[in-house]
Amino acid sequence: MENVIKILCRLCLCTMLCMMFFPVPVCADHAKKVLVFAVATGFPPYQFETDEGAPTGLDVDVVKLVCARLGVEVNIVQGPWEDMLTMLRTGKVDCVAGMEMTEKRGRIFDFTNPYYTRRSIVFTLVDNWDINSLDDLRGRIIAGDRHSAADERLSRLYPEQRIRILYTESKDKSFRMLRSGEVVALIAPMAVGYHLGFRYRMALKVIDDVDPGVSVALAVNKGELRLRDRLNAAIVELMQDGSMATALRKWKVQ
Repeated sequence: MENVIKILCRLCLCTMLCMMFFPVPVCADHAKKVLVFAVATGFPPYQFETDEGAPTGLDVDVVKLVCARLGVEVNIVQGPWEDMLTMLRTGKVDCVAGMEMTEKRGRIFDFTNPYYTRRSIVFTLVDNWDINSLDDLRGRIIAGDRHSAADERLSRLYPEQRIRILYTESKDKSFRMLRSGEVVALIAPMAVGYHLGFRYRMALKVIDDVDPGVSVALAVNKGELRLRDRLNAAIVELMQDGSMATALRKWKVQ
């Protein structure tokens, strides 16, 4: 028995020394007091700027609700969509909000549970008399999003790329290009289309409205499962207590 006690004491001493000189690292996302989220500009009512330049929109509200539920501070970085994706991939932000859960993006990012669904519509100006269907867009340039669900769908329908998609930095930019004639049509979620059409006093018509919708979630880098699960737990709670439904009603997207 005496020998056993001596062995246990030595083990305890070794453990204490190892902890002193070789501390166990704490998981990065658990140690953070602040989480950095990225959102896009020019994508109302989901992600855009106030007149004073502050981030606002549905996804911004969701980010704030999630961080409040987690008990951490939030820092929101805003800029062109592609730049925000690059910041996530290079570790400059922890998460991108409001990302469509597509197959291509799923190879790069891990997603939380979805918290709403977006339907993408193909719009043109009401006085574009010669454009009334997707077939009328062959050989023409339209504005869209890289790796978006609508972009993937058009690529499947027109594998020879007979419809040329110009990827713009924001939906706001796409609408200005449609108004100026630089593109003949654009792809945008329904709520975005009607919001920006009203802002720019543009009379629009829909030439494709068969998208069943794609799920939207928070996205983290591939393999950041502990952070994803923390975010996911907060989203589940927000859905259960009605906070998420309140946010969706506020922005009139559901």
